[in-house]
Amino acid sequence: MMAGEKFFWIWFVSLGMSYVAMAQSPQLSADSCHCPKALAATRKLVEENYAGFRDKVTPAKRADYDAAKAQAQLSADTATTLGGCRQVIKRYLRYFCDGHLYTIVDPFGTRADTSRRDTGLMAVLVEPSRDALTMAYLSDSVGILKIVSFDPAHIPEVERMIATHGRRWERLRLLVIDVRGNGGGSDLCYAGLRPYVLTGPAEVIGVAQFSTAENIKKYDLYTRSIPNISWRLRREFRRSKRIEGRRLGQYTPQGSSVYTIRVRLAKGPKRVAILIDTGCASTTEQLLLEVRQSAKVRIYGTHTAGILDYANVTIGPINHCDPLYLAWPTSRSLRVDRGQGIDNVGIAPDVLLCGPEETWLEQVLTAEIVKK
Repeated sequence: MMAGEKFFWIWFVSLGMSYVAMAQSPQLSADSCHCPKALAATRKLVEENYAGFRDKVTPAKRADYDAAKAQAQLSADTATTLGGCRQVIKRYLRYFCDGHLYTIVDPFGTRADTSRRDTGLMAVLVEPSRDALTMAYLSDSVGILKIVSFDPAHIPEVERMIATHGRRWERLRLLVIDVRGNGGGSDLCYAGLRPYVLTGPAEVIGVAQFSTAENIKKYDLYTRSIPNISWRLRREFRRSKRIEGRRLGQYTPQGSSVYTIRVRLAKGPKRVAILIDTGCASTTEQLLLEVRQSAKVRIYGTHTAGILDYANVTIGPINHCDPLYLAWPTSRSLRVDRGQGIDNVGIAPDVLLCGPEETWLEQVLTAEIVKK
């Protein structure tokens, strides 16, 4: 999203995967995994670079963290396979209860194992063969837009969708936006939807980037990952990298602590219903924080995943355990200081839906049509 010349980024696993091509590390043999050293390397990455570490390991919680480390070390000493070591590292990472902190196996795609990312609440990956967006009309006044991913690779697809359907959306009485299972990506991907869902300015609480030598590498990642990146974004990334490079070990505010998004509003649709579930995470949750301020939006479903307070994920190799990589968040939302964090809580809908999920869309349509 954009407020003046300031940019606030929420990135998900897809960008981390792109970063692999930039990583410089020795290539080990397929069975090379020394788990005690790999666990130590993971701890070093987390303790030095994870934007949530200082919140999760306070002096009062240090003893608990040390106990978790010791238990992980005992398990690492007996782990002799890649799979066994990965389980050890995953158990260590569970201490932090952060869905943006996870492992990826074989990001180069050279192994038969396609289960690259940790499973769990936050593990929502879109199959490459699936369309990111689909649009259907039930009548001249009701449309349903399904968005399964905000991966920045889909930005051109979103732009084409808006160019094709935008005028028709303005004439709708109801636009249903179904984002169930959308695990995130980049807020650039949904920026073009704001004129159709907002009814006025939207207030956004900013973030602070945790500045380390590893973390600022993400700006090279972003530059390489965004299709047809503009010169303005390139300049902004260079500027951020330069500023954060002078503040290593510190949290660097990215723009204002609170800023306002203003867009030229479209004439319609008259109402917008957004359908969510526990698979909604990261960028999708950022979208919800914005659009729930709109007078014409009503959110249906169940609570979201709650994976947003620590974001802007980057990736790096876990030394001594090829082909295992760690993904970690590099930014911290200023909502945390306000007591407005959503991690492991999620965002609640305006209307809680019950019953089989395959009936939810029908429930939304019934509720909204009755409201007319």
